[in-house]
Amino acid sequence: MSRIIGISDHADECRDFARCYGPRTIPVCIVGETGTGKRMMAEELHRLAGRPCEFMVIHASEISNPALLTSRLFGHEKGAFTGAVRRQRGLLETGGYAVVLLDDIQDLPLDCQSALLTALDGYGGRGVGLQNFCTHHIRFLISAQKPLDVLVREKRLKHDLKARMAGVTIHLKPLRERLDDLVALIPHLVEQAAARDNLRARPVSDSARLALQRQRWDDNVRGLGHVCWNGLIRADYVGSATIEPAHLILPDGKRSKPTIEMVLAALEASLGNVAEAARALDVHERTLWRLIATRRINIEGIRRKSVIRKLSHDTLPIVMPPDREIRLN
Repeated sequence: MSRIIGISDHADECRDFARCYGPRTIPVCIVGETGTGKRMMAEELHRLAGRPCEFMVIHASEISNPALLTSRLFGHEKGAFTGAVRRQRGLLETGGYAVVLLDDIQDLPLDCQSALLTALDGYGGRGVGLQNFCTHHIRFLISAQKPLDVLVREKRLKHDLKARMAGVTIHLKPLRERLDDLVALIPHLVEQAAARDNLRARPVSDSARLALQRQRWDDNVRGLGHVCWNGLIRADYVGSATIEPAHLILPDGKRSKPTIEMVLAALEASLGNVAEAARALDVHERTLWRLIATRRINIEGIRRKSVIRKLSHDTLPIVMPPDREIRLN
């Protein structure tokens, strides 16, 4: 099953890209803002590789010098440099075919980029302080927050390295440009959060979905995932069967205010019990009473209708002879 979730044309294009280039060995550059799913695209390319292979991630921000990069890739001998207290095997020292994601290439220091050129071009390397040459077959995937040409102009990327990495590039759109995908992403992210915290997944109400669609989502899918996760926790805490706007803490740090429709639904679901409705809406009981008074909500009428509706649902049929049948309320 594809790891790329969405119903937009862009999501279809991403799935087509992965099916086309997943089984190949050409270097791929994945460009997109933070949180757009660059790691997910890399994992999808690895899933579709068509052969057994390891998937490895090197975070460029963790590499501070060329020796450290060489050590991560090809290993190092004990005492090869300060801090090398034991023999360490590199990610690629085992040989064989591997898919390696170099994450956020713009954070890799320029002197380290020169060391990377050998691994990209020579299909092998020698660990720090080691004599044996390590042979392997690597497929490099590169992720960046800006197009490689821009990084070269900003002097954050060597032109030679860009030339070797730019086999094919895919640009991932920010979430604000593909809001249609929220329809598929929201339940998927809620399911993920439920599995993570061993909670029961809950549907997101239409009003909560609209509140999510009104956001800009500067943190993209990662930010949406955190909001859905938090909303699920809050809904579970108050015992709500659905995730409502009141359970959402939006990116601006504010919770969505309950609408009149939400208030009426909560009061009807609680049979007019204001304290229970307030817990479901995640507001203080006094706040709800104030809203009832301001909006002139007929709480007694809601209670009577709710009781009548409950009694009608609880009606029990009694089986009588075929000529007649009565019902007891």
